[in-house]
Amino acid sequence: MFNHKDPNINTNFGFGEFTFNASQVFVNISYVDFVGPPISLTLADTYGTKQHVSGLPANGLQTVASGLTAQTQKDGRRWSSLIVNNSNGELLRVLSPNSGILLNPTWFQTYWTDYVNQVYTQYTNQKLTVDTQASYGNVAGQVGSKGNLNFGNGGLFPKPTSADIFSCSTGPFATGSNAQTNTIIPRLAAAFNRSTLLLSNDTPDGSNPSQYYQNAITNVSQVVECTFSPPR
Repeated sequence: MFNHKDPNINTNFGFGEFTFNASQVFVNISYVDFVGPPISLTLADTYGTKQHVSGLPANGLQTVASGLTAQTQKDGRRWSSLIVNNSNGELLRVLSPNSGILLNPTWFQTYWTDYVNQVYTQYTNQKLTVDTQASYGNVAGQVGSKGNLNFGNGGLFPKPTSADIFSCSTGPFATGSNAQTNTIIPRLAAAFNRSTLLLSNDTPDGSNPSQYYQNAITNVSQVVECTFSPPR
């Protein structure tokens, strides 16, 4: 993880991810931890078929940084703190909120609190149905007397923290041995990041992309990146 005191702070780099198994290779540009230099990727298979993924445009990094600065001016949150400059003050990269939180645990600590409380209040009185998009089909859960979102065989989900929501992999979103729980986790985590859980009691089918990120509390960094990135 990035450290502002790291001697490599001036290094401008990016990377792609390659996953190879017995049937095929999966390749993608990764913006999970940060956005940096513009990188594109073209994959050609043995049949001559090519797949291309465009990265940020030449001015994309500056545009993302400007968007986060504007958001901090709007809501007073630490979005602009995710911007990393080199020792000469030149823009180097923009961290994801998750990376920022790992370096500075207090950042965004209460950002999701009100939204999470509203969600858990809503599903105390009604059920939330998650389409697992797997053999388990639609699984219904409801907040019980102990304050957990209870999906029965699909597991219990206590209230997530901001770090849990931004990482999609900690707290109630940590995967384990329950396969059904593991199918619920990414869909529930995505719904929190997109702020769609108050719009419909069906997820992900109850809302459409035009409704994503519309709540005042949402994953703004994802909105900024998607707004200034070309189609992938």
